[in-house]
Amino acid sequence: MEEVRRIMAEINSLNGNMLDLVGKKQSLANVNRFLITKEYHEMKAKIHNRLLDLVDLSILDSLDEATLRQEIKKLVERIMGDDGNSVPLNYLEREKLYSEIQDEVLG
Repeated sequence: MEEVRRIMAEINSLNGNMLDLVGKKQSLANVNRFLITKEYHEMKAKIHNRLLDLVDLSILDSLDEATLRQEIKKLVERIMGDDGNSVPLNYLEREKLYSEIQDEVLG
C-alpha cells in the first residue's frame, strides 16, 4: 500500500510539472505572437531611437559588454517608464525586448 501511495505521489508530481511546461509553452507562444505585431516593432523603434539620443556612443568601446547590457536595460526601462503610451508588456516580453535592443546596439 505504501508503494502505491509513493507511485501516486510521483504521478501527481509529474502531472504538475507537465502542466507547468504546458503553461510556459503557451506563454512563450503568446510572447512570440506579440513580438511580430506592428505595435511591438513601432515601440521598439521608438525606444531604440530615444536610446541612441541618450547614449554617449564614445563610451561604448570603453566598457565591458556585461556593463553595457546592464546600462542599456536601465535606460530602456527608464524610456518605457517615461512613455505613457508604451504597449503593456509582461515579464517575458520585456526581457525579450531588452535582449533585442541590447543586441542591436552592441552589434
